[in-house]
Amino acid sequence: MFFDDHFETAFDEAYDKIYYTTKDQLENDPNYTYEHLKAFLESLYVHEGNDWYGRGELFQVKINARIAAVQTLMDEFSHLDKRSDKAQANASVLFFNQAILIINLCEQYL
Repeated sequence: MFFDDHFETAFDEAYDKIYYTTKDQLENDPNYTYEHLKAFLESLYVHEGNDWYGRGELFQVKINARIAAVQTLMDEFSHLDKRSDKAQANASVLFFNQAILIINLCEQYL
């Protein structure tokens, strides 16, 4: 059980750190746009895929938490997105699919 609690704590801490700092930036920095948020998410996906040496379960949990936090913010701040309604609907489907994937991965570790 110690490892499960440790993974859950690591997930929560990584999620909260990214969520609250990025949300603050979105709300208070007029130069930080929805486009920056999308680019941040893309960089997290690239970081997730760069597992050359093997990170271990704990590090993967933290990466999943960061991705989940940014995806949550993208959903919460979707009104800032300049795309069409159809593109936003497609993005919502993608978000939902990614969220399910992350939940499934986290369940494996937690």
